Amino acid sequence: MLLYIKLARSLIIPLNVSKRMFCAVKNITPISLAYNKIDGDPSLAPVIIAHGLFGNKTNWATIAKNLNENTKRTTIAVDLRNHGDSEHSSEHTYPHMAEDLRFTLTQLNLNKYSLLGHSMGGRTVMLLALMYPELIEKLVVADISPVTVSPQLRSIDKIFKAMEKVEFPKKVTRAACRRMVIEQLGRYIDSEDLKAFLATNITPMADGYSWAINVAALKENYEEIAGFPKIDNQFHGPTLFIAGDLSDFIPLDEHDGIYKIFPNASITYINDAGHWLHADNPKEFVRVTTEFLNS
Repeated sequence: MLLYIKLARSLIIPLNVSKRMFCAVKNITPISLAYNKIDGDPSLAPVIIAHGLFGNKTNWATIAKNLNENTKRTTIAVDLRNHGDSEHSSEHTYPHMAEDLRFTLTQLNLNKYSLLGHSMGGRTVMLLALMYPELIEKLVVADISPVTVSPQLRSIDKIFKAMEKVEFPKKVTRAACRRMVIEQLGRYIDSEDLKAFLATNITPMADGYSWAINVAALKENYEEIAGFPKIDNQFHGPTLFIAGDLSDFIPLDEHDGIYKIFPNASITYINDAGHWLHADNPKEFVRVTTEFLNS
């Protein structure tokens, strides 16, 4: 798992992103996102869950169920564009993802909700809260921040390359396909955890299997994904940043930068957890999140 975490650290790189991403919102045609919903008390604001890069809504099924039980709130886990069962697009920026999410929730007749996002999903929900603060009751951001200062860059080219090079078998069971895909990914990736995680994106097609994830679009837009739009807005609502103590996605020297954008934020660290803190220590992740949502 530690190797997986170190590899994952490369998914965020420091960039000076122009304001054009934020200003381009007016020109965005949003996508209606696929989602899994667990009904709860309609008098309580629902919890919306957004996954990270290479993830999907099913990765959060257990967390969504536990939060539903512990908070009595409806939980809705979405597939962001170019992931899972949601539509593919050549465009993949945070304004696009934020508008997709708002559009989808408007279609569900929701006008007040709490947001929970991890990594790429965390930056998506941060931007949505900054753009439309009146819609957000509470904000939970898992192991990512709007500030990026680390000069330590790793390329994830080999992840994209590994996925691009996969040749999907035909006329085999899904389990057999998964084994074959993991074997092929192993030509470029050593981490068993990472290979297994990427394999969760296999989807059946009419003539065999393919990636549910839009590898080409994510690769093309990676510099947009790796940055965060520079905007002057602040979100003053209740905000919780949760970090893994084994991860370096929210280092101590980024706290001041976080507070400048989210003045009412609190930051907590979960023990024995890396970047995938909800998988490494799910019990503590659910406890901390539940406590915040119920407060």
